[in-house]
Amino acid sequence: MAQRIPCAPERPLRSKGLLISRWSGVLLTLTAAPLVTACSYVEGFLSAQSPRTLFERGYFAEMQAVEGRPAARSTEGLSVLVDPRYRAPGLSRDDLAHRLDVYAPASGAGPRPLLIYAHGGGLNAGAKDDETQVNRNFAIALARLGFVVLNINHRLTCEAPHPAQVEDMAAAVRWGIDHAADLGADPDRIVLAGFSSGGFLAALLAGDPRYLQAQRVKLERLRAVVAVSGFFDLEHLAKPFLVRRFIVEPAFGKRGPLWIEASPLSHTGSHWPPSLLVSAAEDRAAGPDSDALCLRLGQAKVTCERLVVPGSQHSTAIARLGDGRSPEEFEAMAAFLASATAARHNGRGAQ
Repeated sequence: MAQRIPCAPERPLRSKGLLISRWSGVLLTLTAAPLVTACSYVEGFLSAQSPRTLFERGYFAEMQAVEGRPAARSTEGLSVLVDPRYRAPGLSRDDLAHRLDVYAPASGAGPRPLLIYAHGGGLNAGAKDDETQVNRNFAIALARLGFVVLNINHRLTCEAPHPAQVEDMAAAVRWGIDHAADLGADPDRIVLAGFSSGGFLAALLAGDPRYLQAQRVKLERLRAVVAVSGFFDLEHLAKPFLVRRFIVEPAFGKRGPLWIEASPLSHTGSHWPPSLLVSAAEDRAAGPDSDALCLRLGQAKVTCERLVVPGSQHSTAIARLGDGRSPEEFEAMAAFLASATAARHNGRGAQ
């Protein structure tokens, strides 16, 4: 598994302020998952090996404490391409920031719909192939449905604040279009997908046309959006102090017009493709955000479906979908994607 470099080196705890900063990941996840017992949480936190920040360890610990470490899915029967670069070098000091993995069926008729997927981590942590396995597993599961999946990294906010992350995802879409013939993908049937902050990126990319237009990508190519545990309203997301201090403000600055401009909820309209918004049963942040966005999209006459993964927390819904523990919900997602990406149909009447 490739390792991304840290945005800042780990240092001994020397001050109260640094102590608060370094333990923010723990506090954030404990806030999001109050039912996780302290002992199992600490065990999972300490057993994590690869995550380079406490925030990432917090995600890993929640997953392990609630449901156990996800098992890696087999890639048998798939074609896998690891770490091609989708943006030119020099934009980031992290060599892995602009790399992706491709998962696609190794045989069968094509071209196949192209799905671009972004990992979670609050925009300031995470990776396409981190220790949790959830991004890799989800990408593999989608490839087995018949998609060419690009599982992407992006720059983190500790190096480059918004809009670097959504610009990166737009560039990955452009890369997928440019390499569609080699990948066996259909560049006119594109799905944007993501988990947590990756769901935010997918929704913003669909909602605000500037980012794809800058990459010379026509919005008519988009067939669907799938966001799992996504956030879509920065004002709502920033209500808890720790989330505001360690997620929202590093990426978007202090409260101001940018919070509104960067919220997918501010960009709803008939230009959106059909959308599936998935949330965890125990997620009191992403659930209401998904409800609000679906309501707005419905008012704009855009197809929007909601899906709740039972028995899951914010960071475990994606794991349950990817490793087969929520088969009914996965089948519902598969049916939505099949309908949205059917040949000669994009869900909005355009041929």
